[in-house]
Amino acid sequence: MTPRRFNTIARCKVSRGFSLVEILIALGIMGLLMTFTVPAILNAANSNLNSKYTAETKDVAFALIAAFEQYRQGHGSISASTSCQDLTPYLNYVKSSTTDSIDWEQGSTNFTCGTGGYACYRLHNGGILHFSPAIAFGGTATTNAIYFYFDPDGQAQSTTNGPGKSILFWLYADGTLKSWGNARTSTNTNYGSIYNACASCDPPWFTGF
Repeated sequence: MTPRRFNTIARCKVSRGFSLVEILIALGIMGLLMTFTVPAILNAANSNLNSKYTAETKDVAFALIAAFEQYRQGHGSISASTSCQDLTPYLNYVKSSTTDSIDWEQGSTNFTCGTGGYACYRLHNGGILHFSPAIAFGGTATTNAIYFYFDPDGQAQSTTNGPGKSILFWLYADGTLKSWGNARTSTNTNYGSIYNACASCDPPWFTGF
């Protein structure tokens, strides 16, 4: 029997790569997808952050109102001399700070705790409540108020506007709490200055109580 001969020449299969046109088409499709997906992802992230900040704000607003009510029940009434400092024993916080740097209100830059006599309390949600202990109601009318700032992320973003800015709470002598954007006409404190509603002073992340 004649042995079978095998072809010793190896057959090489040549693989075909992508052409320049195919690569450009693929890149174009990827670019188109990114145009729609990246903004959607960023918007979703911002929306979640805004919701988080607003939820924290509602918790802090409730805490301030509760502190006001506890003080009023314990002292029988609210007087013209009742101050921000008088409510702090009824607030739950982690620690006080004189060194943290945080964002102040819309249109303002950073604020260092302890500056100008302001006090800062770091809260359990990570935010910082800051206020002037000397601010008092100055009267007991429905326009007399004290105010508190709340920075939801508790740190400075170094911007004058935008995410992370503090919101200002007006707490009135009748126990009503409002943001600056919804302040009552002729709101005033013991310092004598008059304030009105300022919609642009509320941070963009705030969607209301």
